[in-house]
Amino acid sequence: MIISFAAIFTSLVTVSVLVGLLALILHVNRYGFKFRYEYVLFICFAIIGRLLIPFEWPWTYTLLSQKIMPPIYNFFHQKIYQQISLMDILLMIWLVGASYFLLRELNNLRKIARFSRILPNQLTKYQQDFPFLADSSLQGVYQLTEFAEPLVMNPFQSAIYLPTLEYSQEELSFILLHEMQHIKNKDLYLKFFVQLLVIVYWWFPGVYLLRSMFDYILELRVDHQVTQHFSDKKKLCYLQALVSVARKIPNSKPKYLSNTASQFTLRKENLLQKRISFYFEDEVRKKYRILMLIPVIFVVLAMPSVVFQPYTPAKSDPKEHIYSETDMEQYLYIVHTKEGKYYLHSKKTQQQLASISQKAVRSYPFTKLQLIEE
Repeated sequence: MIISFAAIFTSLVTVSVLVGLLALILHVNRYGFKFRYEYVLFICFAIIGRLLIPFEWPWTYTLLSQKIMPPIYNFFHQKIYQQISLMDILLMIWLVGASYFLLRELNNLRKIARFSRILPNQLTKYQQDFPFLADSSLQGVYQLTEFAEPLVMNPFQSAIYLPTLEYSQEELSFILLHEMQHIKNKDLYLKFFVQLLVIVYWWFPGVYLLRSMFDYILELRVDHQVTQHFSDKKKLCYLQALVSVARKIPNSKPKYLSNTASQFTLRKENLLQKRISFYFEDEVRKKYRILMLIPVIFVVLAMPSVVFQPYTPAKSDPKEHIYSETDMEQYLYIVHTKEGKYYLHSKKTQQQLASISQKAVRSYPFTKLQLIEE
């Protein structure tokens, strides 16, 4: 595995194209084009895999770029001070920025984990009101004023956090079913993993768009999983609950909302509208998790097999000449110096062209050339 400027650049170009394709798919869906969320999720996993493998395989095929890559490469490798290049400075900024965002995210998770220690756990109460929680791996249900909407957000603790807002029994039931499905799917581990990529590639705009679309697709998947056995009437009630719960969310930004959180409603109104209007197929979906995993692995491993390399053709040296064996005797001669070295000289310019070994001097065609002793 080889990590290089060309490999990282090719990786980012590939990811940018795939993120653009993903955004286009989600955009045209609202105009009647129907896409199953599994296909969109497949593209997400392919993008994530490409960001994880920003290097070349030993068998990687190199595409030489003469017009685009050389100026980009030269720009980033220009010397700023002595032997320090612009790339060295940017790598240092990259490392410092990633360290800062990592510490900030860990501090945020620490603050969130503190809530489970200082707040009363109301799991038993909610299990009595909602029996489907009894057989789950849920560790806690907490109510607190710091959050404006229901969510789960700590991948290392299966707990649901509810705001201190008034919800109907039906709304609470849908909220808990939704958040429980996130826990069953291990979605928070996926979101935490994506957040680590955001921390590493904090300077790359495409990774933020990827995170937003990935969150949206996970919500679509959970919506389908929760409602797949509902009647049409109950499905409609679920969608109405999405709207009614969203309307109760204050406009203020949550104080401790982690980027790994999964929410019953998405705070952006346009995403909520797309989520409600997204196509749900009527037939029961079969589980193709393993079958989908195989092409994902193949695509992820195959994408680093091509990389763009900067290439600048070598400029011909006007002093260089190519002679045939018959021309050598006419245009060249050999000088034997006092130091015992042999050099080829041009008869026309008298310039020294190349050095040759003593063994070569004694072999054809050099034996036919004039030998001059200094």
